[in-house]
Amino acid sequence: MRRTGQGDEAIRLLKVASLEAPRDATLANELSAALAERGLKREALAEARRATALDPRFADAQDHLATLYTASGDLPSARAAADRATAIDSNNARAWTNRANILRAQARPAEAKADYERALAVDPNFADAVNGLGVLAVDESKLADAAELFTRARALDPQLDEASINLAVVEFQRGNRARALELASEVARESPNPLVRARATAFVKNIRP
Repeated sequence: MRRTGQGDEAIRLLKVASLEAPRDATLANELSAALAERGLKREALAEARRATALDPRFADAQDHLATLYTASGDLPSARAAADRATAIDSNNARAWTNRANILRAQARPAEAKADYERALAVDPNFADAVNGLGVLAVDESKLADAAELFTRARALDPQLDEASINLAVVEFQRGNRARALELASEVARESPNPLVRARATAFVKNIRP
């Protein structure tokens, strides 16, 4: 059974806990993540900044802050936070992957690939890094390689909706409309993330015959 996402209740409970422990960086970071999953970007960014201010050496909080800056389009701030995260914890596969995502967005594919590979050296089964390599393959028009990588990412993490959507796009480009519709429709129905659902829904509408 896929996750159903009881996000509103999680946010409520985390806000109560944060009021009771306002100096707890872990709680602030968890609240930021819950807010981000519900698409509440401004509140999520504020809590992420609070978490890193409370504990500047909190690698996961720096990494999460980098992700939020990336989503807002502030790539210089995202890169700075990602650099801090990887410097604090060089054995953090997610931090290397997020830094790679930023480098890819900055049109630095060779450096991005190196960071994805660093992530996989830390954790060979880290699906997000495999997905990132798939995106680089798409950028190079290597659709067969991309499909293989996205399929591998989904096998490693069946709930990685980004890999499912990416695979749907590649399958459509390769002429497999039915498979693309199947993949994207599942994400549109079941993803707990409203932004992901919206992207999948739009894609389904665009390719449906």
